[in-house]
Amino acid sequence: MNLFVIDSPIQMVNALEARYFYKLFNEECKLLIFEGASEKNLKQIKSLIDTNSWSDVTVIKGNQHRLFRYRTLYYLQNYLRRISEQSLKKVFIGEYRSSIFRHIANRYYRTSQVILLDDGSATLEVARMRIAKNVDKHFHTLGKIRQWIDSTILGVKDGEIPKITFFTIYDKLEIPSYDAKRINTYEKLKGEIGYFDSEDIAYFVGVPLVEMDILSLNNYLEYLKEIKNDLIKDTSIKSIYYVPHRREAESKLTLVSDLFPIKRFSGPLEIKLIEQRKIPKKIATFYSTFVDNCVRIFGSKLQIKVYILKLNDVNPSYTEKVQEIYKYYQENYSNEIEITSLSNI
Repeated sequence: MNLFVIDSPIQMVNALEARYFYKLFNEECKLLIFEGASEKNLKQIKSLIDTNSWSDVTVIKGNQHRLFRYRTLYYLQNYLRRISEQSLKKVFIGEYRSSIFRHIANRYYRTSQVILLDDGSATLEVARMRIAKNVDKHFHTLGKIRQWIDSTILGVKDGEIPKITFFTIYDKLEIPSYDAKRINTYEKLKGEIGYFDSEDIAYFVGVPLVEMDILSLNNYLEYLKEIKNDLIKDTSIKSIYYVPHRREAESKLTLVSDLFPIKRFSGPLEIKLIEQRKIPKKIATFYSTFVDNCVRIFGSKLQIKVYILKLNDVNPSYTEKVQEIYKYYQENYSNEIEITSLSNI
């Protein structure tokens, strides 16, 4: 038996690719889903699941914050006790930075292969953490208190996992010598791609930068105005739509709608483009998992434009992380995507 543990739509996409890559049969695979950030998050995950394709599908509601976290841990421990007698060959986890996910991996790593699924650019951060062996430094002071309660009272084992295998789209990812890497080329999704009609529209893929306290709301809206003026220079584009991230606040989207009509999808955009067999002339964003995935899935079929944030406007706590993402784009995607600094438009 194999166990997949995920809490986001893109982790679910990569779980399906991992099953295809490792040639795992339906009856060999259990799926454990954490609700994650919101009911909207769970709804998008469920849109990707055929329950008949899994031996068992279990959803644990709630999230990892405040009191919900302890309820989540209670249900998780009950779940793990139920499957404790089953031998697990592989354990796939979608989030390494979460103590709950690491607890699951630490429970099984001695007898099972632990495989980390991509969750967008978080994989780059995880690889750096693994090389530096600084998983404990990820916590702030209150986090360390919570960690002590978890380990001492609740028995949560959330330390470093001795060895993991990265199942990743990042073929040039640097990892420590004790880890392994398998490249996800999205062969399953590529097999579903057929002929595409091109629409004379553009999408701007939203990013929850305001919600994550990376940018101020005012700066975010000002950037969108500049981007709109830049995109309409292409006279072949008749309409521009804003595609929101599931974590963006509705109050912000109300303001965004004064600039762009909002177009919502029920799941990850890259999957919906394949399903509808239509692609826009151009898709733009600041940075997004969507960029990495679409370079691999669509190649030259899709025009992608990335706008680099002005670092002076970025919360200093996130400057290094943002720089690393853009550096990766420039070093790896310079021939596949258009990269433009907002300072230059």
